Amino acid sequence: MIDLYLKALTEQALITALPFARKDNKWMEADHDYAIDIIGDLYNDDAIYSGENVITPATKIVGFHANLRCTQALANLVPLNVIVTPPPTTLVRVWV
Repeated sequence: MIDLYLKALTEQALITALPFARKDNKWMEADHDYAIDIIGDLYNDDAIYSGENVITPATKIVGFHANLRCTQALANLVPLNVIVTPPPTTLVRVWV
């Protein structure tokens, strides 16, 4: 299995790129060839607080994000334009 870090402009764009990971209009989290972690929206760590009060909220990072662990054969089907290259050096979520 290999890990791919994915980013599409919208969730619909990721759905189009990964039709194998959908069934009945829902994300299928795993089968024998893959596991997918749908992250969705990510935010920068730039919020400004005063105590527990938010002064300025964190800014959204453009895109819809997911992690995919899959076989090489399935990875070959993933469009290159949704694969984050090079992979991120700091991961927001990791496989356990």
